[in-house]
Amino acid sequence: MDPPPIDRRLGMLVYSTDTLPVSARLRARLSDFVVVEVSGGVLASEAGDVRPPWISGGDYAVFSVVKVGIETAEAAARLGRALRSEVTFCGLKDKRSVSVQFMSCRVRSPPRVLRLPGISARLVGFSPERVHPGLIDGNRFFIIARGERVPAPSVSRFPNFFGYQRFGDREPFNHDIGRLLVLRRFREAAELLSQKARPGMPEWRVRRALGRGEHPTKALLSLGRRILLFIVQSYQSFFFNVLLSRRISEGRVAPEPGDVRCAAGIFNAFSGSLALPLPGPQAVIPRKPMEELKPIMREEGVSLSDFRVKELGIEAAGGFRPAFVSVPDLSVREIPGGTLLSFTLPRGSYATSVLRELVKPSDPPGQGFL
Repeated sequence: MDPPPIDRRLGMLVYSTDTLPVSARLRARLSDFVVVEVSGGVLASEAGDVRPPWISGGDYAVFSVVKVGIETAEAAARLGRALRSEVTFCGLKDKRSVSVQFMSCRVRSPPRVLRLPGISARLVGFSPERVHPGLIDGNRFFIIARGERVPAPSVSRFPNFFGYQRFGDREPFNHDIGRLLVLRRFREAAELLSQKARPGMPEWRVRRALGRGEHPTKALLSLGRRILLFIVQSYQSFFFNVLLSRRISEGRVAPEPGDVRCAAGIFNAFSGSLALPLPGPQAVIPRKPMEELKPIMREEGVSLSDFRVKELGIEAAGGFRPAFVSVPDLSVREIPGGTLLSFTLPRGSYATSVLRELVKPSDPPGQGFL
């Protein structure tokens, strides 16, 4: 079956299985989508008496933070204002979820418990370094799909597509704006960002800057380089999705001579599963994967060096990503009114990409995938 238009917009052009679509819905309630960080084999929800090895004493207070219906960066900002200190986190978690994750800050006499609207933070220990993405192994998901039952899959390996959340929750999608940034079409990029603007959101700063008549690059920089880099990286993600879609459609899912492979997080040419490139100026891409990437880059009118946007002071370096993700602990259990799915994914993989293969939603926004 053909994926819906939104999937094709995001480069997810195929499915890897031929099961029938299911009219199940995610996130009928926020509590239907729970994600918990895992570090050193310890769930963030259970941290305290049991701690990851990096919580070993130091200057940084580490909290287990539960957020409900709030973006990660916004939750960290609110905690930072309450604690009067910069709060860092491991990874971005879906806004439309109940998320439990590690956050840290340098603060004297931190509170044992801190509660804010939609946020609860519990002190679990101290660390010699601030929390950062490299500290987590992955995420554990507990998801209820309501409506038609989701059948147990016959496979435990799924395409490692960048999921819907990587591209934003509404048009224009982040990778559309990222392409304009890479092409140096800054005014068009700023105008698209202003279309997404809502009061209180970062894009609102761009809209206001354009309204004051500021130069488009200055308006874009009001968004902050971190967000601008995230937008350009979403464009890289589009290339990966298209490459993976083409390999699946051609039945070439196993590594071939000349491919890059991944084993235990190490990319090499000798052993492991298939890995595919993300274009960028620092990516060392062998001839074979580069030959597969070139036609897409020609279609898009970009080069590897274009992902270094000096005018904005950002660079999406590029690299490789595993083409497939194994989910050996996937559990699918029927419950009243739906299906409970639980599984663990490595850092950087998307639960919605696994669920997309199981449900094959005809209307991803309407079925709670965005």
